[in-house]
Amino acid sequence: MSSLFTLSKNERLCRKKLIAELFPKGKSYMSFPLRAQYLMVPRQDETAAQLLISVPKKRFKRAVTRNLLKRRIRESYRLHKHQLYAAVPDHQTLLIAYIYADNEIHDFKTIEKAVEKSIKKLTKIGNNHTSEPNSEHK
Repeated sequence: MSSLFTLSKNERLCRKKLIAELFPKGKSYMSFPLRAQYLMVPRQDETAAQLLISVPKKRFKRAVTRNLLKRRIRESYRLHKHQLYAAVPDHQTLLIAYIYADNEIHDFKTIEKAVEKSIKKLTKIGNNHTSEPNSEHK
């Protein structure tokens, strides 16, 4: 049960090939103050989802601020990811990128609500992929 609420190395999106695939092929939506980009790919690791978090340097010049926002997003995702993992099919991995899209620093509760709303939407998408195999790859 304790591993359910951790965010391990293999749950982070690091592979350049997958990141390069996520942005042109993936779909996105807003969950203010975040923009979520997602893509279902065939499973390569044992993880159901992989996460990438980006806070643009253009919006926040100081690394301290960018790191604070990334920590808040990461913690929110860690607390709510178990809802998402149940919906992702066994043979696929969901790639997710959260891009911070506001110029203001929001508190943890605001970011948590945005991540929770985003995970609910991704859960619906994951459930749709369970009922319709290969709907994403045409």
